[in-house]
Amino acid sequence: MADSTDVVRYRLYRQSPTDATMQLAATSDIQRGTVPGLQTGTLYGLQVAGVNSLNVEGPRSETAYVRPSVFGVSVDGSAVFTSNPVVSVELSNGGFTQVRLAETPAQLGQTNYQLVPGGLVLTFQFTGGDGTKTVYAQYRDPVSGSESGVVSDDIQLDRQASIGSVTQDTGGAVKTSGQTIHFTVTAGEVEGFATVDIGNARTGLRLYDDGTHGDAVANDGTYELSYVVEATIDCNDVPVTGRFTDRAGNVAPSMQATGLVTISNPPPAVTLSDPVNQGGGRVLLLWEQSSVPDFQSYRVWYAPTSPVLASAQRILDTTIVTRTVSTTVVDNLPAGSVRWFMVQVVDAAGNASPASNEKSIVVSAPAPTSARLLKP
Repeated sequence: MADSTDVVRYRLYRQSPTDATMQLAATSDIQRGTVPGLQTGTLYGLQVAGVNSLNVEGPRSETAYVRPSVFGVSVDGSAVFTSNPVVSVELSNGGFTQVRLAETPAQLGQTNYQLVPGGLVLTFQFTGGDGTKTVYAQYRDPVSGSESGVVSDDIQLDRQASIGSVTQDTGGAVKTSGQTIHFTVTAGEVEGFATVDIGNARTGLRLYDDGTHGDAVANDGTYELSYVVEATIDCNDVPVTGRFTDRAGNVAPSMQATGLVTISNPPPAVTLSDPVNQGGGRVLLLWEQSSVPDFQSYRVWYAPTSPVLASAQRILDTTIVTRTVSTTVVDNLPAGSVRWFMVQVVDAAGNASPASNEKSIVVSAPAPTSARLLKP
C-alpha cells in the first residue's frame, strides 16, 4: 500500500472454482498472512483489503491466482548411484504444467521452462566428472504465473571401478581338502561385489567386506575370504584372478595375485574283493566302484610280493577309463605262483589314490585234458 497509516488489519479473501464470489478466509495485522484450507492442485483467486480503526474496509486488491501444490523431483527412481551421466528425472509437478531443470540454482534461473510431459519423466545429462550430482527443478503454473520453490535430488555418478591388489597366502605350499586359503581383493570402494577364480578349478568364489568369512575390517573397501579347500578341487600351479564390480555396476579390469596355487586331493581308495581263479593262469578281480566326480581311470597292478607298489617286479596289468567297469581278468600268470593284486584310482588332475587293500592268490594250473585208452 502506498500509505498504510490508518490500516489496523488486513482481510484476506479467496475464491475457489466452485465459489460464486470471494470468501473471507483470514485476517492479519501485518502485510503477510496465511490462507488456510486450500486443496492441492486447485486454482484459487486471492484478494487483500485494508481495514481502518472504524472497521471500514478499503478497496480490495486486484486478484492474484495461486495453485497450492506439493512438488518434488527424483533422479533414476531415487537411486543412490549411477554409472551413466544421462539420467531419468521423475517429476512431481503438483498440477503445474511447466518445469525447468538445471545442475545448479544459478543455472536454473537462466533456463527456460518447458512443458511437463504426460509421463512425468524427462531425460537429463550431467556434465563434468564423477561425484555427487544434483538436479534442481522448478515448476510454473502458466495460468496463475505462480512458480514453485526449488526442489532437488542427488545421485552419485561413478563411471569406473578398479582393483588395487589381489592376494593369496599359500606361499607355494600344496593345499588339500579342509585346509584354508585366504584371499583378498582391494578395490577402495564399499558395497561392491568381489570374486576370485582359482584357475579353472574353482571360479566365482565370493569375497566379503562385512566383517564375516575372514574379512578383518568391515566396509573398508578390502574384500576377503578364508576359503576352506573342497575335496573335489584339484589344480597345479594355477593363477588366482580377482574380479570386482562396484555398486554402480562398473566392472574393474581383472587382476592376478602374485604366486601360483596348487591343490591336490587324491581320490579315496577302493576296496578289492578276493581274487577268483579261473584256471589256465587266469584270475578274476572285482572291486567297488569309485565315487569321485573327476574320475579318470583305474590302474590294476600285481606283483609276486607285497606291498605291490614297492616290489621291483610289479606290473601294471591294465588301465580302465570307465568308472562303472570295476572288474577285469588278469591272465598269463604262472601256474602255482603266488600273486598279489591292488587297484588305484586316478582323477582328472592325475592324482592317484592310496593303494587299495591287497589280495593274494595261488594261481591254479590249467585243468588236465581227458585221457584216451590206446589199444595194446
